[in-house]
Amino acid sequence: MVMEGHYASVQQFIETAIQNQLLIQGLPLGRFEAPEAKQGLTGQSSVLRSLPAGQQASLLVRPRNVLVTSAAISPTRKTIWGLHNRFFPSKIGLRVLANLAEELGKEFVDLETTQEEAGKQARLIGRMLVDYDDKIGSQHGDKLSTGLPVGKQDKSLARFSDMFVGFLKSDESAEGLPADLGFVIIKLETKGNALIGLTEKGKQFVQLANPVLDRQDNSIPDRTLSEDEADFLLSHMRTWLPLEWERCQRVLGAISQGENGPDKLDNVLHLKEKHQSLDNISTERAGIVSRLTELGLVRRKRTGLKVTYSLTERGGQYSNKKREVGVTS
Repeated sequence: MVMEGHYASVQQFIETAIQNQLLIQGLPLGRFEAPEAKQGLTGQSSVLRSLPAGQQASLLVRPRNVLVTSAAISPTRKTIWGLHNRFFPSKIGLRVLANLAEELGKEFVDLETTQEEAGKQARLIGRMLVDYDDKIGSQHGDKLSTGLPVGKQDKSLARFSDMFVGFLKSDESAEGLPADLGFVIIKLETKGNALIGLTEKGKQFVQLANPVLDRQDNSIPDRTLSEDEADFLLSHMRTWLPLEWERCQRVLGAISQGENGPDKLDNVLHLKEKHQSLDNISTERAGIVSRLTELGLVRRKRTGLKVTYSLTERGGQYSNKKREVGVTS
C-alpha cells in the first residue's frame, strides 16, 4: 500500500496501523504525538521517528550505553534449533532489551516486560514488512517478514516471545535463539520473577546497524541483516557454536557439489546425525538453509513443486573457509 500511494510514507503506514488498533481497543487517539528522541540514544531512523510515544519507539534505536551482565558467554545449545529459522526477529528483541536496560539503569530487566515490549515492536515491523513482501512478490523462504508475529495475534506473539526473546523452562534452563547464541542470560531472581540481561557478545550484535531498523529513507530493504551483522553471526558461530558451524559447512559444501535439493541435504545431514529421525533432520535442514539464506550465503529457487538451492558469491567464499567439507564427510 505504501508503494501504491495509499500512504505517503512507511511512517504514515505504521502510524495508521497503530491508530486503527487503538480504535479497536477503544483507546484515545490523543496519545499520538511524535516521540522525542530519548536522551542518550542515537538518532532515530525514518521508520522509528513516526511511531507514537505510547508505542515506545525508542526501544528499537541503536543504544550508545549498553549495560551488560558480568556472566560469562555460554550458549545454551551446541546447535541452533531448526525452528529458530531467522536471526532478525531476535535483533528486535535484543534491541528492546538493551534499551530497557539503559532506561532502567539495570543489567537485568524483567523478562515478561521485555517479551511484551518486543512483541509490540515486532508486530509493527512485521506488518510493514508483509506489505513490502506483497509489493515485491517475495516467495516463501525469501520473505522479509519471516519469523515475525504477523499471524493470529495470541499464537504468533507467544511464538515470537518464546523463540526470539526467550523463556525459562521448569528446570530453570533458558530457551530461545538469543540464549542459544549466548547473547543473553535468563535467570530467576529471589522473588521468583524471571530476569534477562545481555552478554558482551549480545551487546556487540545489538550495536551493529541493521538495514530494516536503522535505514534513513523509505526504500524497501533487500535483506534483513547487514553484511556486518551476517559476518558477526558467522564468526560467532565458528567460535562459540562449532557444531553449528560444521553443519553450515556441510550444507554449503553439499550445495556447491550439486547436492542441492531438500531431500539430498537431509541425507547429507543424516550421515553425521543418525541418532535423529528423518523428520527431525528435515526440520533442522529447513532451519539451517533459512538462516543461511538470511545471511546472504544461499539462494532458493522454486520451479513448479521442485526447490533447489545455490550458493551466492559470499556463500562460495564461506564454504571454503577453514576447510572444504565434502558431501560424504
